[in-house]
Amino acid sequence: MKATAQQMREFMERDLAWLDLVAIFIDGIEFKGHLIVVALGLDKGGKKHVLGLWQGATENATVCTSLLEDIARRGLNTQKNYLFVLDGSKTLRSAVAKDVRQHYSCTKMSAAQAEKRARASSQGAPAGHRCAHQRSL
Repeated sequence: MKATAQQMREFMERDLAWLDLVAIFIDGIEFKGHLIVVALGLDKGGKKHVLGLWQGATENATVCTSLLEDIARRGLNTQKNYLFVLDGSKTLRSAVAKDVRQHYSCTKMSAAQAEKRARASSQGAPAGHRCAHQRSL
């Protein structure tokens, strides 16, 4: 049990600066009666990276703000534009809008559509090209 706790601490403290992400997925999932907020990053090659897991009673602003501050502290470039894929939660959207300086949000795009768009952007899609559901916050 101690070894697992140590591995989890190391995982949650690892450096994220080396990741070249184009999209970040954030959502809450229920696990054995607990809500876990999960952040996944998608790189230019389409590979997913678990950025972290945070426990909370709900997808509240405190948990979301803590999540975003933590991944920034671990090296996420907050000056870069990302496609944030959210489930439509107003709390998640508010936290992203407040804590990340420049980004786009798309709450109506499916994960498969977001992954396809990320791959297209890494292959030279026109600058400023966005899907119809995407909007600047």
